[in-house]
Amino acid sequence: MSATIHRLSLFAIISAIEEDLRALIRNHILCQFPIERLFNPVIMTQLGDRRARDQDAVTDFESKDLLLYTNLSEVIDICITFGKTLGSDTDKYFKQIVEQLKSAVPIRNRVMHSRPLHFDDYGRISDLAKHLAKGRVDIWNNLRIMLSHINEDKNYVTRLSIRPLEEPESNILNNLPSPDFDDTGFIGRGDIAEATKQAILGSYPVVTITGEGGLGKSALALKVSYDLLDDPTCPFQAIVWTTAKANKLTPTEIVSIDNAITDSLGIFTAASSFIATNKGADPLEQLIKNLAAFEILLIIDNLETILDDNIRNLVRKIPRGSKVLFTSRVSIGAFDFPINLPPFDQKEAQHYFRLTSRVWGLSDYAQASSDRVSDYCRKLQHNPLFIKWFIQAIRSGQRPESILANPRLILEFCLSNVYNHLNDEAKKIMSALVCVGGARSQATLSYLTDMDSSTVQSTLSSLLSSNLITSRPSKQGYEGETYSLSELATLYLRNYVRPSIEVQRTYLKRKQQLISAREEVEALLNKNPYDMDNITVHSEGDYVVARILLESISHIKKKDYVGAEDKVNSALDLAPTFFEVRRVEASVAALQQNYVKAQAAYEAAVSLAPTHAPLRLWYGDFLFRCLDEVQAALEQYESGLQHDPGSPHLLLGAARLDLFRRKFPEARERLNILLRMKDLQPRLQRRVIDANFQYYLRLADFESSKDNMPACLSAMKDFRTAYEAVNQSEIDRITRNNISRANGLFVNLVKFYDGTPEIREVREFKEWFLLYFQGESLMERYIPRRVQLPDKKNDIEGIIHNVREKFGFIDFEGDRFFFSITEFKSVAPFTEWLNGKGVIFDIGQNDSRICAINVRLIIPDWLPPGRKIGFLQKKFSNYGFISGLDGEKYFLIPSAVGLNINFQELEIGFPLEFSAKPVPGRNSLAEFVTFIEKW
Repeated sequence: MSATIHRLSLFAIISAIEEDLRALIRNHILCQFPIERLFNPVIMTQLGDRRARDQDAVTDFESKDLLLYTNLSEVIDICITFGKTLGSDTDKYFKQIVEQLKSAVPIRNRVMHSRPLHFDDYGRISDLAKHLAKGRVDIWNNLRIMLSHINEDKNYVTRLSIRPLEEPESNILNNLPSPDFDDTGFIGRGDIAEATKQAILGSYPVVTITGEGGLGKSALALKVSYDLLDDPTCPFQAIVWTTAKANKLTPTEIVSIDNAITDSLGIFTAASSFIATNKGADPLEQLIKNLAAFEILLIIDNLETILDDNIRNLVRKIPRGSKVLFTSRVSIGAFDFPINLPPFDQKEAQHYFRLTSRVWGLSDYAQASSDRVSDYCRKLQHNPLFIKWFIQAIRSGQRPESILANPRLILEFCLSNVYNHLNDEAKKIMSALVCVGGARSQATLSYLTDMDSSTVQSTLSSLLSSNLITSRPSKQGYEGETYSLSELATLYLRNYVRPSIEVQRTYLKRKQQLISAREEVEALLNKNPYDMDNITVHSEGDYVVARILLESISHIKKKDYVGAEDKVNSALDLAPTFFEVRRVEASVAALQQNYVKAQAAYEAAVSLAPTHAPLRLWYGDFLFRCLDEVQAALEQYESGLQHDPGSPHLLLGAARLDLFRRKFPEARERLNILLRMKDLQPRLQRRVIDANFQYYLRLADFESSKDNMPACLSAMKDFRTAYEAVNQSEIDRITRNNISRANGLFVNLVKFYDGTPEIREVREFKEWFLLYFQGESLMERYIPRRVQLPDKKNDIEGIIHNVREKFGFIDFEGDRFFFSITEFKSVAPFTEWLNGKGVIFDIGQNDSRICAINVRLIIPDWLPPGRKIGFLQKKFSNYGFISGLDGEKYFLIPSAVGLNINFQELEIGFPLEFSAKPVPGRNSLAEFVTFIEKW
């Protein structure tokens, strides 16, 4: 193997130290003791073996000549053991320097056994040699002569050759090349080297060291490979190195490497030929056989130049026990365990800069100020190859400023091969990033490039694997990962692959449109952050998605829930971690009465934005109105109040729940806070007033239910006081209608106070109440005055609206009719699922009220012939019953349900579509049962 000047210099110095110690032993110890006393039998045998491997050994040999074949560690041990024989002064001196000598042993072993040098090996040995040479002149004669040769003739060591005669320390067959970082040693990255080694020794069949060009991927692979050679637990029988490197960089040009391997089959052939020879065999199959026959670590350097289907076939077929290590600027994809190699950190880069400058004789740069070196390293991207090329270019006579101003050569070497193989979509995204600058989200890139989200996502993955872009979590907003060009790619595109002027204008125009979108969304949000029609945004990517969500909300207002859902899905593809996407998704699902999906979407939104108070309000409203989960809804309101303590919307929601739970003291406390608030929005002000009235009326009803009529009357009086204190313009029709429901309380009040002095006050109160809230006739109250009752009183078709626990309403030609659960004649469950369903009803009167009676569901016209609609009435472990709209019962077994239904997950009341098969003497059998999705 070839050796660098640094390695040869270390060899020369250490050899001189060894020779001086041998002379000390020969002159003071061997003259008193035979050599057999100096070494144990094992070492004597090893010395004999080393002599046998020495082709230059003389034939006239005496046993004491074995001393010539000792190494540094062995001669140090002799000097320690026989120190008294050396004389008291020498023994004392030796004890003073023995630890310094021992510290040179591992360096000596790295030199002799072609192991990678450490960055401080040369400095430590150089310092040791100078220290020794200044000491006992009578001991270190050879060392002083060698240092003189090296100082006087810089080419002296190039005439030396390293021929280690010791037995190899590793039995692992290998063809590892000499490390090309001897001049500086392997700097830093100890953690990454150890992680790479552990990955190779772990369960991963393929490990890839990835990173930009020039970061030292090959050096890291060599370092790890040599570490494995010296690891006694290494499981491999062979380590095979192959490289597809086709070019090398000089200070002035990129030079092609003669006889370089240019395809994957060439790599396979080279690897197989080192292990075994089988001419004529298929290269891939032969390599697979070799990997199966032996436990081999196969290293393929510079993979990106030969990455093809043959490589993918190789990694699919790697036999157990063998491993493959790639170095590549492009990740192989789903097959490998990637280890991304970053640039040097600031400290490592400066250290490497100074060492490289010293190696190339640029002492001024080696000793430059920290600020100057730091500035150079920053401009060189902390890239090892950049730094080395920069130093070499200066050494060749180029000016530093010219090199930094025009780094085209190094950029071409590191990037052109990767960039030229990109597809059009990847180049389009890179153009967008270089034009608008900064880190951009997937949503923003989709908007800028006019590509759909799936294409953007797959393209970003490709660019990430090529190390042309980097990703990081967004520092603001909810846009998830943001993507930016790597520094090298930015330099390359800005200087040498610039987008056209027209392309630049297009992206800058779209960037301006983003700014306009931000202003539009922020203007809406500033009006009321608790308005569900608004979208909260914090970052650029949020604005892109916000526009889509506003379109979804527009579809919601038109009751186009399919269109709204499509927009939500588009937003979800672009920004899956933006909580507003999940929130709007929940709104659409709730309106479609898909409460399971709605709740899951709300939970996802809360997990993404747990501190967003309006979200807690909306989720609480959903839990209460749609799922009747009062306690869970209150918990959401309370959580929102922790993040926005003064929110009137959350206080109002919590107060209403307090009233529902009859927690009157808690409700009073919250309402008092609300009533003291100024400048509430008119709509919110009306809701607060309504809630305050409801407090007194519900309290009166509660006391009445306990037959505590004095407390009931007191609450009603408080209501009247509150009512008369409010500006009548702030009381709307809904509030008046809510108040009117308390009319029934006067029945119990009159009955309780009849015959008492208070009866007159009660009757006067009742007359006041009726005057303000029961003034119209019953017919006028329930049928708007502007509309006449239909001539037809039976079999009228309408739409169910606002189903409650025991009643609901039916819309008909702009009018709304009340109906009781007792008048609902269909078998469908009496739940909110009925909202929006068509019914047939008659007009009648119930409790002096014009209302709908004899209400029946309409069988939809889209139902195919022969198909029926029903609802799951009962269910057992392996059968159940469906009640059909036709009034019949149908027997249901698990095998009759469709593929999209799990029988065990069916719940009572589920709407089902099915066919019926008559069974003599029994209920008809339901067949081909599916969920009803259209209705």
